[in-house]
Amino acid sequence: VPHLDVFERCLEAIDHPVAYNGDITRRSDFTRLAERFPKVNRWMIGRGALINPFLAASIKSEKDEFPDPIGTYQRFHDALFAAHREVFSGPAHLLDRMKGFWFYFSQAFEAPRKFLKEIRGIRCPERYMARVARFFDAEAVWRS
Repeated sequence: VPHLDVFERCLEAIDHPVAYNGDITRRSDFTRLAERFPKVNRWMIGRGALINPFLAASIKSEKDEFPDPIGTYQRFHDALFAAHREVFSGPAHLLDRMKGFWFYFSQAFEAPRKFLKEIRGIRCPERYMARVARFFDAEAVWRS
């Protein structure tokens, strides 16, 4: 958790350009921080972009709603899976990587615990993709 009071004191003490990095997962996080730290003009969203692939566009457009967020997220996931499948040798490496991403991905959806528990035990890429497809098609609720 960023120590915002300490960050604020550091900003007051220096005259160098500073980038803020930490816990920006929604446009409201960015807006709150940008208002508090007007001296900062560089922002890093890192993990926030994994949680919410619409984050940069949301900040730029000042909009929170985007058409078909779940379908777009599924296409993002599937493209990431396909790219990783080309790089990793063997299903264990591929699935371990994808399951690791779900720590972040899951934060974009309401109550994904059952789904997360189920994918932990899957060892076959085809079963994994079928379960992910079922999640996106029937269970996923976008956390706005």
